[in-house]
Amino acid sequence: MRRKVVEELDRAKLMCIFRGGKMSDDELKRACQAVLDGGSRLVELTYNHNDGMVADTPHAISLLHETFGDDLMIGSGTTLSADEVRMAHEVGASFVVAPVLDRTVIEEAARLDLMCMPGAGSATEALRAYEWGADYVKLFPAGEMGIGYAKALMAPLGFIKYFAVCRMTPEFFEECLKAGFAGAGISSYINAPELIASGAFDEIERRVSEYVNIAAHY
Repeated sequence: MRRKVVEELDRAKLMCIFRGGKMSDDELKRACQAVLDGGSRLVELTYNHNDGMVADTPHAISLLHETFGDDLMIGSGTTLSADEVRMAHEVGASFVVAPVLDRTVIEEAARLDLMCMPGAGSATEALRAYEWGADYVKLFPAGEMGIGYAKALMAPLGFIKYFAVCRMTPEFFEECLKAGFAGAGISSYINAPELIASGAFDEIERRVSEYVNIAAHY
């Protein structure tokens, strides 16, 4: 499964992110159908540590796995421990993403044949992630660090595949791909509470397709 996710992410260059515990089951299923209809297959569901709703994410992963089967590739985000890697794997996740660098997360993901994308904020962390077996390195927070920092990092360490996650507008997405990022995570532009609350799933589909069309040029 790990290899299949890497191949798909290398091709698609984008991942759609939804927040654990922030949507009803029906809203989540409709949002992910919009993702599929917009042309994307990779969905990250974040663990919600801040509100103490960690258990909601394995439930949501299980729901989507049962609903969409192999049509969607589903993973956990904000994955902070090996236990959370196992929790995600047990309910059908095929990858894990983290905002920080933790060797046990990378190693457990490898043991379970899951694609792993830890976070890094420095050249040292990026190299350690690569050496420990990460498939991608999430430069976090990419927006606040800026494209200039990313380019400076890629100059000596360009053999690492970097992923950008921040407030990812279509314009900034294209700027990231031009700068050499392997891809980016799309969050607030498609998971905004007002879109979900108003049932604007056709608009989510339209926005996802906008990113898909941009990625097709790189």
